[in-house]
Amino acid sequence: MASIATFAITFQLASVYLLGALRKTGEMWREGTAVWYVLQIDQYARPWTRALLDHTELLKVLTWTTLGIEILAPLLLFTGLSRWRALGVGLLVLLQVGFLVTLELGLFPWISIVATLFAWPSWGSIRNAQPIRPLAGAPAPPTTRLIAGLVLVLFLWQLATLFRYPSDLKRSLPGPVRSMLEILRFDQYWSMFAPNPMTIDGWYVAPVSTHGGGTVDLLRGGAPYDPGKPSHVSGTFLSDRWKEYLMTLSDLGDPAQYWEQVARYLIKRYHTHHADPIDEETLSISYMMERTVSDGELAPVREPVWPGR
Repeated sequence: MASIATFAITFQLASVYLLGALRKTGEMWREGTAVWYVLQIDQYARPWTRALLDHTELLKVLTWTTLGIEILAPLLLFTGLSRWRALGVGLLVLLQVGFLVTLELGLFPWISIVATLFAWPSWGSIRNAQPIRPLAGAPAPPTTRLIAGLVLVLFLWQLATLFRYPSDLKRSLPGPVRSMLEILRFDQYWSMFAPNPMTIDGWYVAPVSTHGGGTVDLLRGGAPYDPGKPSHVSGTFLSDRWKEYLMTLSDLGDPAQYWEQVARYLIKRYHTHHADPIDEETLSISYMMERTVSDGELAPVREPVWPGR
């Protein structure tokens, strides 16, 4: 590494993958079924990935390959050898490309690829098998040392959350330390597909009656309401950000006030694009919850979320 700043950025990049792998301690990852369960999460899976679900042995290989890359590739970034570092970067980019073609994760794979490419060594050093320069001996400026220290604090926090949930961990910390973590937004917890992929997912419906006698779904842009499961669940959300927002609401203890705002927005959006009036009093929003078991998906269960349970 040419400087402390470069080391800190590489360290942060490597810790994202390595700590993510260390959190994958569930039996699905040990048994090799994790990717199969991930591809059953309809709000993320692309439609074509359903064809992979019958190839269980292939999915086992992909499960263990994912774990292997998340553990090995970050370590290769610190070998000091250009070719090994290039291999580490290539493996991480390949992993993100795999996410990109199988899962609908918004900008996440693209941002991850761009963030990873900065660690790519020069073509000349790769071609000539040159070692990467060690840390420079000159003292780092105070700002650089501060940034490096913050990266270390973030790493220690993430390391601590391997053993305790963030909420429990924060309660055990002194007030000033807890406030600092929250102000800096260091109290993050990367738990995607860890310790196991989630087995409960679903989609939302917002049927409302029209004055013309029909029923439309405001979450489908006013298309005729269909009570069946959509062929492409991820495509039923207004956008990727809307998907993340609505799925976050499903995890809140009392999100009624937020659903009220969502309902008002959907009504306003419908009136902007449609002339057929709707009976706003008939609007209801429900979550169609679907559970994945070892041999497939159970029938969805309707859970009303607005105007109330």
